[in-house]
Amino acid sequence: MSSRPAASESLTIRVALNIPRKAVTTAGNMRIVTEETADGHADQFWAKALALHARNVPTSNFAPTPLSRNRARRDDQRRERWVA
Repeated sequence: MSSRPAASESLTIRVALNIPRKAVTTAGNMRIVTEETADGHADQFWAKALALHARNVPTSNFAPTPLSRNRARRDDQRRERWVA
């Protein structure tokens, strides 16, 4: 089975990728403007833009650090004072 989209799907995606246009605000900031259609607000364009952005964003090596038992106990005591 081919992984390429059918010709009609390819045309739909190509049209969707060309819907957005660049606009400059009065403050000089660049915006991407899309017109609302029956299919949404250029959903294929935004999906591709977000995928490309995500591909270039480095992942973090975040590992949560567990609280020590003493700190957890102090936090519980503080919460109890506020609730009482």
